[in-house]
Amino acid sequence: MLVLGIFIFTVILGFVSGFFISICLGLIRLQDIYVYFYAIQNSDYLKFITTLVSLLVFLLWIYFLEVLFARHKKEKTIAFNTSLGQVSVSLFAVEDFIKRMCTEVPQIKDIRSDVSASRKGINVFVRLAIRPVEDLPQFTSQVQSMIKEKLQSLLGLEEEINIKLYISKIIYASDKKKKEVIEEEQQVSFPYREF
Repeated sequence: MLVLGIFIFTVILGFVSGFFISICLGLIRLQDIYVYFYAIQNSDYLKFITTLVSLLVFLLWIYFLEVLFARHKKEKTIAFNTSLGQVSVSLFAVEDFIKRMCTEVPQIKDIRSDVSASRKGINVFVRLAIRPVEDLPQFTSQVQSMIKEKLQSLLGLEEEINIKLYISKIIYASDKKKKEVIEEEQQVSFPYREF
């Protein structure tokens, strides 16, 4: 139904924009528009058809807006029942949990996550900037399994958790930076060292 609504609105917007472009280019004369509106005003049948089409478009518009806002509200929380009642967890809280969990991994430099819930399960999209690792497929599978296990233990859900990783950067520290870090470590002076 949503696809049908989008299709109808696309057709209507295309028609309206084409109508105004035709008026601006002189393809449709204002006299023709007056004749059409005069015919609608004087014919009960055309009044009925125009009112029916306008009402249908208006109802589709309201339905389309409700579907958009209802879907947006549903995807903001994960809800489950316990023996004492219902619990709702914000998806932002889950995203923050994933970020804090992954920053504990030394190879991960930066992380951004996006969590969505659907009837099929929980979808997690994680974008990472990492330091070089020896075996990237093994590292990514470890990160995926760590996220999945911790989310399942945190939420206590048996639903499917789909985790997609996207490595946006592999940050390689240059030799110059390594030397600077080593020199800084060597230059650290301890207080009261000379006593």
